[in-house]
Formats: sequence, C-alpha cells, structure tokens
Amino acid sequence: MTAIKKIRLLVITTFLLLSTSVIRAQINAGGALAYGTEIETLGFNLRGGYLIGEKFNLSAGFNYFLPKVEDFTVGSYKATMWEFNLNGSYWLHLTDDLFVYPLVGLNITSFTYENVYDDGLGNLISEGESDVRPGLNAGGGIGYKMGKAVPFLEGKYVISDYDQAVFSAGVIFLFN
Repeated sequence: MTAIKKIRLLVITTFLLLSTSVIRAQINAGGALAYGTEIETLGFNLRGGYLIGEKFNLSAGFNYFLPKVEDFTVGSYKATMWEFNLNGSYWLHLTDDLFVYPLVGLNITSFTYENVYDDGLGNLISEGESDVRPGLNAGGGIGYKMGKAVPFLEGKYVISDYDQAVFSAGVIFLFN
C-alpha cells in the first residue's frame, strides 16, 4: 500500500470515528509562527482539530516556510518548503489550565530549489528540482488554557527524506 493510500485510510478512519463518536468533541483552530532547522527560515502555521474529552487532540496543520535565498558572485540559490501534518496528541494536565503533550503523526513535505548561475561564457544556467515526500512526526509541547484561548509552544522532529526539527509558538482557540 502506497504512503498516499495509507494517509487516505487514516483520514477516513479518523473522520468516521469522530463523526460516530458519542464522546464530547471540541473543535479548535489557530495558528503559530514556526522555524524549520533544515530550511532555516521562519514559517507560518495554520491548524485545526478536535479535542476529544479533555485529553486527546486530533489535528491537521499546514506549515509554509519563507523562501531561503542566497546570492553568490556568479549566481543565486532559492529554496522553498511546505508541510502538511496529521497529528495526534494526549494532553497531560499538570494543573487545571497548564498541560504538556506528546505528539505523533504523519507528514507530507514539499521541497523545491533552484540554482541560477553564470556558466563563465555569459550564459545564465538554471537548475532545480521539486519533490514531495511522506514522513512521520514525533514531538511534544506545552499549553496553557486562558478561557477559550490556548497559547502553546511545540517542538517536533520530522522523520523523512527532508528531516528537520520544527519549533512553533502560537495560539489555538476552543469552540463549542
């Protein structure tokens, strides 16, 4: 079974479990600033999820990292990266409002680069590649409930052909 088929199966199974569950689920959505250690640029994160009960959170998120651009005497290099993530986390409450959480999940990363340089004869040469690869996430975070707002700090490691650590700081909002 291909990675894409496995991801589809996971999404469908999760949707069916959530839509037929009698457990109280709370919708959440938010965003964050992120930093990727491989691309070495700032990124933006949007996420949404279901908090089942008070502890188990299933979420989907998208990270877009700003392009990394380097200029050289004879040319330039530009790289871009984005990620789509499906994560599960378990909120371990330290107090009524403060919690920590481990997370695991699936990742799809797109990486594109382009090199433009002078070949020494006055011709500009452009070389590049774009690729999308599946991966796994493992990490954790800390959050603090402030009414319906939940500021958080999160760190995860993406295990794939594009391994990198991603650190995020943001806020999610609880609905319902």
